[in-house]
Formats: sequence, C-alpha cells, structure tokens
Amino acid sequence: MILSIIVPVFNEERHLQSVLEQLVSLKLYHGFSKQIIVVDDNSTDLSDKIIKDFITFFSKENILHIRNNENKGKGFCLRLGLEHVIGDLVIFHDADLEYDTNNINKLLEFLITKQLDAVYGNRYGQKEVHQTKLFLFANKLISFLYNIKASTKLPDVETCHKLIKTKFLKNLSLSEDNFGIEIELSRQLDKIEGIKIDSIPILYNARSYNSGKKIGFTDGIRALWCLLKY
Repeated sequence: MILSIIVPVFNEERHLQSVLEQLVSLKLYHGFSKQIIVVDDNSTDLSDKIIKDFITFFSKENILHIRNNENKGKGFCLRLGLEHVIGDLVIFHDADLEYDTNNINKLLEFLITKQLDAVYGNRYGQKEVHQTKLFLFANKLISFLYNIKASTKLPDVETCHKLIKTKFLKNLSLSEDNFGIEIELSRQLDKIEGIKIDSIPILYNARSYNSGKKIGFTDGIRALWCLLKY
C-alpha cells in the first residue's frame, strides 16, 4: 500500500528543509510506503533550490518535484499534485511546520481501524490552539455553516490534514485555485453516496503572519462564497 503526500510550497525557505526531512524519515503505519509530491508555486525565494538539493541528496526516496511557471494558489497546486498520485491514499501536508508530521500515522491508523474512506484532522480537538481570536472565530464559523448542509459533521473543514482514498479523489471535478478548494473538495466528497468520513484531533502549532502565514481575510471571504457556490 502506498500513501501519496502532496506538499504545496510557496516561499517556504525557512521551514522547507525541516519538513522534507521529517517526511522522509517518517515510518508509516501498517507498512505503508510513501510517495512525496512537492509542488512549488513559483516561489521567489530559495525554496526551489532547497527542493532540488534535497532530492539530489535523498535520491532513493520517491520524491516528485513540480514547479509552476507562475503563482497559481494552493488549490491549483493540490489539483496538479493529484494528477501525479500513484498511492492508494492521499494526504495534504503544508510546508510550514504548523502540522505535526506524526499526525499522518494517527490519521492512517484511524482510517484503517475504523474502515473509513476519509479522515480529517481536527486542529481544535487539542487543549490549546495559539491563533488570533479572529482567525479562530472565522474557522469555526466556516465549519459551522458548512455542517448545516453536510451529511457529515466536521469540526474543522478547513484543515490541511485530510487523508482520503485516492479512488474518491480521482472522481472529483475540482476547479478552485486558492484556499476555496477546502470547501469545494469537502462538499464534493460529502455528496458521494455511501462514503464514510470522520475526524480526529491532531497536533497543530499555528504560526503568525510575521512567520510567513499566507491565508488572509480575502481567503475567508472566498471560503464563504464557496459555501454558497457548492
């Protein structure tokens, strides 16, 4: 069994090396092997060089490096990564150290033991989440509004850590280029008859805008628009 890990990257030279090292050294649950797909969204810092140098050093690891010719957005990167997936399962993993790499095994174990088709990592299931009150409120509001229509009640629909069986992802028709893909993808999954989706708490360490956080107010507005659209 193979797990494909899609890592969207845009100007993450500060943390990228550590993230790649953690992913390569991670021993996966249940004997899974892994495919790492790094999609560089036309970074203007040293991210591209870091990825190339890392692949040269870890040449035995199954790492695919894709670079966009122009900055397109996280959603575009995820969609592009999905075109190259060879795994039985797919998970998305940001390149900024907000999400603990060990969450991946936790999600894998939960999906397999509970015989699920998708598992969402809930950032708000832990005791403390160091986010601004506005950001925390916005995320919870979006999840609340999403769950009004969804058959599955997800406490954190905007989470990056989504572990999903590839056979379901391949049948989705995704178009969002930016953070709106979180709503679009979730809504399309939710509409698949008989699909089993659940969530579990994960470790999460939110970074500040001074540390390079990308998502902003306009992305929140886009998420609300996607709630209406989808």
